[in-house]
Amino acid sequence: MERTLPVLVTVFCLASAAGAQEFETVTVKPLGIQPCPGLDGEFHQDESGISYRNVRLADVIEKADGVAVEPAEGPVSIWARRYDIDAKTPRGAEFGQMPAMLRKMLSDRFHAAVHESSGEREELSLKVSKGGLKMRPHFPGRGGKQDCGAIAMPKAGVGVHLDARGFSMKQVALSLSYRLGQSVLDKTGKDGRYDFTVEYYPPRPSLPMIGEMGPFVGLGYPERAQLTPLDRYPAIPDALEDQLGLKLEPHVTSRTALIVDRADPEPSKK
Repeated sequence: MERTLPVLVTVFCLASAAGAQEFETVTVKPLGIQPCPGLDGEFHQDESGISYRNVRLADVIEKADGVAVEPAEGPVSIWARRYDIDAKTPRGAEFGQMPAMLRKMLSDRFHAAVHESSGEREELSLKVSKGGLKMRPHFPGRGGKQDCGAIAMPKAGVGVHLDARGFSMKQVALSLSYRLGQSVLDKTGKDGRYDFTVEYYPPRPSLPMIGEMGPFVGLGYPERAQLTPLDRYPAIPDALEDQLGLKLEPHVTSRTALIVDRADPEPSKK
């Protein structure tokens, strides 16, 4: 059962301070959608500037504010799309001014705005069930090249058939967070990547950018359709345990998170 817990909310823009310190030059190169949503980008920064490669906006926002972004809320594009970002600091700038310059860049180029939410919230832990893991170990393609992706197909009787390959447990948890509308944390203790097939009933209406953020985000049904799932297509928690050997356990935690209210996927030219 979903619980509503008291939360303290503070709303602010990423460049709220008038005359905030800013980078002297900024170059943003969109790289499009990353089929493996949980892969880490490369972050290099010092007093002279930043050089970020294959990064998500969610990660840049976290660096700017020092608070984790809530994966269950906000635009999916902040997790799905990748960018190369280079920026040069002005003469005399100090390293401690970097967060303010990042916030100014995010506001100017992506019109990003967030609010901070503090208090108790219910989260889900992704764990291996008692029967053991039922997912297949993934083997890289030729030359050890990373092979990661998911194909979701609608099935008769209001279901989804999903074939996924090359996903880590961290990626599965991230995708489940957005699909279930609740934070899912990887507590499996499993490293490596996995291939799996699963059939389930999608719990939420159709989401924008279908299929762009991992296996469980694709394919929903319109809220107004009033569809009833058949026994053949279980809810995601049941499908995880019966077909993949995973389970979701709820717990309550007290923490502060950033909720991204807006972030344009295409950067503007200043």
